Amino acid sequence: NLNYEIIVVSACRPHLLEVTLRTMFEMVDDVPSRVIVHDDVVFTAKKDVMASLVTSCIPNGIDFEFYQDDPPIKHGPSIYWALKQVKTRYFLFTQDDFEFLRSVPVHDALMMLDRYNLNHIRFNKRDTLAFKNGWGKKEVVFDNGVKLTVSDHWHFQVGVGRMSVLLPIVEWWMQNQPQAFSDTIPPVAINRSLNGQVPEIRESLSIAFPPSDSDPMSPDIREKYQKTFIWGGIGEKAYVRHIGDKIEDHAEERYRSGRPITEIV
Repeated sequence: NLNYEIIVVSACRPHLLEVTLRTMFEMVDDVPSRVIVHDDVVFTAKKDVMASLVTSCIPNGIDFEFYQDDPPIKHGPSIYWALKQVKTRYFLFTQDDFEFLRSVPVHDALMMLDRYNLNHIRFNKRDTLAFKNGWGKKEVVFDNGVKLTVSDHWHFQVGVGRMSVLLPIVEWWMQNQPQAFSDTIPPVAINRSLNGQVPEIRESLSIAFPPSDSDPMSPDIREKYQKTFIWGGIGEKAYVRHIGDKIEDHAEERYRSGRPITEIV
């Protein structure tokens, strides 16, 4: 088996995190060597229950690391902190607001990363459609018979990833443009970087970037260079469900004052 660690980034929402952790350990088919939980203390009234919740939800025998930032440091820096703790070549990432719906083939996904030098495979939060906002997806059947669908970017939802590609990119942003790598920017920053659209990163990192005269969003280019995929083919059923859509759970700046949600909305 390929060793991997699980990263969980949380926004101090214990009622969501409990669902995520409990269903995740019911559904992943491979035991991680460790679990890393970063909690951004957005909802300060719930801070003190988080440590005991994490302890109770992670099965006995699995090592874990739990760290809280109060005041919160935002999504991008939370991801950076968690990535720096990882000791394995591969990881499974999730946020604290996903319910795992069915068995997740982590073992086979890690094997695909390792065997075919892929960078990222996500487990979709919706059924995989043939198009996304007009962007046509491409199915790829590998020589071992596994079918994946090319993804339009690296998603910070639920998926496995390669440390040697993601961490250097995140480190560059945190060291050079930390303000830009904030709450809503991480997916955009990572995608632009993998696309070769950040000249400084293209010049300084040893990553297989698309040719400068190519269309980095072409499914054929993404298959060969960015190597970001969705598990399964077109029509694959969702593996997880987003559960953080209630307005009182939104971990946005305007909710961090500590005032009741009814006074803000």
